[in-house]
Amino acid sequence: MVFRTLSSIDIAALKLTGKVLIELNNKMMVGGIFCDLQKAFDSVCHNILLTKLELYGIIETAHKWIKSYLEGRYQIVVSNNISLDSCSNCGEIKHGVP
Repeated sequence: MVFRTLSSIDIAALKLTGKVLIELNNKMMVGGIFCDLQKAFDSVCHNILLTKLELYGIIETAHKWIKSYLEGRYQIVVSNNISLDSCSNCGEIKHGVP
């Protein structure tokens, strides 16, 4: 089962449940493997990613472009239309793929 843009998790869960129930009613064995890849991308260290890209041959202009895309990013929180962007306490984001 593939999760698609503009399709809610509720609809995907209902479709999956329906398919599982049909197979169980047909006396079939059902199994599943679920991977949460979002957390994997949230934890990518920029320095490690850039080093690995170099190892895979992404160098010079392409490497500089990706590095400039990842560097100098800060997180800003807005709550009730109040910006909590006092960056005296926040640091540069060095993990995660935007």
